[in-house]
Amino acid sequence: MSNQNPADPVSSAGCKSGTTQDNELSIPDFVEQAKKHREKQKRVNENSLSGKDHFLLGNHVFGVQFIWDGYGNGEFYFEGDKLFFLGEQISTNEKDFLFLNGEVIVVNKKKFIINGKTAINIADCTGYQELKAKFTFLKSGKRKFWRMQNPEKEMLSDKYTCHYYIDIFE
Repeated sequence: MSNQNPADPVSSAGCKSGTTQDNELSIPDFVEQAKKHREKQKRVNENSLSGKDHFLLGNHVFGVQFIWDGYGNGEFYFEGDKLFFLGEQISTNEKDFLFLNGEVIVVNKKKFIINGKTAINIADCTGYQELKAKFTFLKSGKRKFWRMQNPEKEMLSDKYTCHYYIDIFE
């Protein structure tokens, strides 16, 4: 039984699954809105912000291993005094994609949480799915990337499938 709010197709309690019509790229509204909003924002002076968040600022390689064309890009940026992330990976044929957007809570240099939304479409793995949740990313050992760790991703697909390999590189 689903806990989803019928007025919100992507509630914090569940995910929205399905396929895109004719397997064409369908960029979720939340990604378009985030891009437009980010373009309008003025960056604040980094010197006035908390030092613990500075290591994330800027562009990073982002994506999931199962989009074979290569990784995409993500950006950590400040909006006022809050840190945000917006990432996208799109296959060259525009049939497979991954988007992630949300506010970032930095725990330490090895762990942060993105409170936001993700949308993924991988034909050979998950199909189309959206989820609104708190996504925990962790860097372990000497790895040069943070990998999604949180149990909410089990709501997206079976264990050891695509969502277990969503990475943000240094």
